[in-house]
Amino acid sequence: MMPMGVSHVKSELRPERSRYTRNMTLTSQLRAATRRALDRLFPRRTTVLYVTIDDVPEQPGHEPNIERLREIAARRGLTVERRHMSEVDDRDPSLFMLFLAGSFPEWIRTRTDAVWEAQLARFAELVRATRVPILAVCGSHQLIAQAYGGWEAIGHVRANGDATPRSIARERETGESLVPTPRLGEVGAFPMTIRVDDPLFAGMGPRLYFMAHHHDEVVEEALPRELLPLLDPDEDAPSVDDGKVARSRVQALRLEDPTRILYSLQFHPELPSAVVRGELIAPDDALLARADADGERLLERFFDVAAAHWSASAGPDVA
Repeated sequence: MMPMGVSHVKSELRPERSRYTRNMTLTSQLRAATRRALDRLFPRRTTVLYVTIDDVPEQPGHEPNIERLREIAARRGLTVERRHMSEVDDRDPSLFMLFLAGSFPEWIRTRTDAVWEAQLARFAELVRATRVPILAVCGSHQLIAQAYGGWEAIGHVRANGDATPRSIARERETGESLVPTPRLGEVGAFPMTIRVDDPLFAGMGPRLYFMAHHHDEVVEEALPRELLPLLDPDEDAPSVDDGKVARSRVQALRLEDPTRILYSLQFHPELPSAVVRGELIAPDDALLARADADGERLLERFFDVAAAHWSASAGPDVA
């Protein structure tokens, strides 16, 4: 039997509980409405633009890279959208970062393709001016060097010991190809060492492996002073490659501007090793897996650096 008076107390508590529930519901609804209003006024920065710099906006071949970047970004609540450089508007308040992709056409084509050359020039202006964090890879790494140092800063990968840069500037002047025979480069998984401590590599190293697929490079002798080299090729550790290798000296760069976040990499942290595996002489599963893992960690570190940049700038919310 219920003690005397308990029923009366419970009946008095019911309205209080009802009011509490209603208040909590109203509070939750108010918070949601406030969040929606703020999102309209200050859209959250959740968009990663995968920017292609090819002469053809819909150039095929980027799909595996985009999908891997999208998978890694999704864990941070970020979405990845593809844009050609001619379509980029860095004033978009939802932009979290620009990921500048590798490229397919030979640079000498800018000599005869006025449209592509003009697009590259306009995009270089955006690169030099934007406050949106940038991570550039492979061909876009070379474009960063060109944006600050001209065409002399890009050349074909040359044989070890070759003292004369095979610069794109000379090709554009003469119209004659300076591509070496055989064509050299870095295709596969390659070891690096850290030259300069940087937040991008925090908790990584001292030896890192990354996937690469390129035959052009940033010319060390023409490196613009605004760009600081961060990594060195590790000549002592084994690589997994296609047998036509010459290591590039300039593997990673950072713009020396405390108000900007701009990094460029000669390699591809977003490139799945499975895409390149068929081109390699003797695939080493352990080294390829390590390159995949180090690439993923580097991308995650860049997300951290970009998020810190937006937080420090007291801008709109970051995912």
